[in-house]
Amino acid sequence: MATSRRRHTRGIRRSSDGCRQIYVFRAGELLETSAVSVPGRSTRIAPYTHLVLLVGVAVTATSFDLVVDRPTGPTPARWLMLIIGGPLVFVLGRALFTYLLSARLPYQRIAWQLLPLLMLPWAGGWPPVLVTAIMVLALAGHVLVPVADGRETTRGLGPRRPAG
Repeated sequence: MATSRRRHTRGIRRSSDGCRQIYVFRAGELLETSAVSVPGRSTRIAPYTHLVLLVGVAVTATSFDLVVDRPTGPTPARWLMLIIGGPLVFVLGRALFTYLLSARLPYQRIAWQLLPLLMLPWAGGWPPVLVTAIMVLALAGHVLVPVADGRETTRGLGPRRPAG
């Protein structure tokens, strides 16, 4: 019992480490430049976008808990929503955070999340561990493949221009 619980908490730590890597990528630089160019904006926006990030992390941890308990057999539809939806909510929250502070949307990073969405119609018959592995590949692509212009943000961001 104790070894199973220890193994389980190690798995949750690993999954949260991956989410932390996605979040930390240039987040400090983005907050710093936003705080200088538009004072107060980051403190008003950050709690709401971080709530979205927190929901993504909680759903991801829940899905990993389910997969650890039953890694084989067909994946129920509810599990698919958790396994794919948790990281997707997290990545969309991170993209929203970037967009609201810098007015730039990292399309290349969001595009990696299409891989799990495209496999969704067939994934119900696959084992949960395979669905999770494909989700991990999408997150690895998100982290490891650089953005086309080499930066997600630019230094010295100015105030956002109003739309229209």
